[in-house]
Amino acid sequence: MQMNGGRAFRPRSFAAGLISSGIFIGAASGLAIVAARHPPPGPLIIKWLPLALLLGVDAAAIFFAAILLTMKYFVTGSHVILRCGPFRWKIPTGDIRSIVERDVGWMPVSEGWKLPGYALFKIQCADVGPVRMCSTALTKRILLIDTGKDLWGITPGDVEAFVAALKLKLGK
Repeated sequence: MQMNGGRAFRPRSFAAGLISSGIFIGAASGLAIVAARHPPPGPLIIKWLPLALLLGVDAAAIFFAAILLTMKYFVTGSHVILRCGPFRWKIPTGDIRSIVERDVGWMPVSEGWKLPGYALFKIQCADVGPVRMCSTALTKRILLIDTGKDLWGITPGDVEAFVAALKLKLGK
């Protein structure tokens, strides 16, 4: 795949992300059905609040499952571009200091979206600090791109080809 003179890379398998989203969708939908059929006693707001909350969880899970399918990484002449649904980040290739693939430890209480199968946004990792993730894994085989200002975590399906394309653009 090509983009603006660059090359596109798909992430590693995202089946676990789709499964975890499916579990959330199924559980929230089932509970929403129960909440609709058996609302608790009390004022109208009390009766429909659980249903509204569960439908909100459903909508969020459907949104994240849908954007997971659009996740791609692009290596162009001037940037590494990370795309996942409506979210898009540009990493200037000139800012890249190092690229290393490794496992990372994460802290449960941190920002970002983290589920089995994918991680998005800033995740606090116990061993490397905050990592801006756009990946189909939370801890295993994360390709870390260090710019000095930010640490980015991605999971290209073909790590060797991604790194080779990036090094070609970097002139290394």
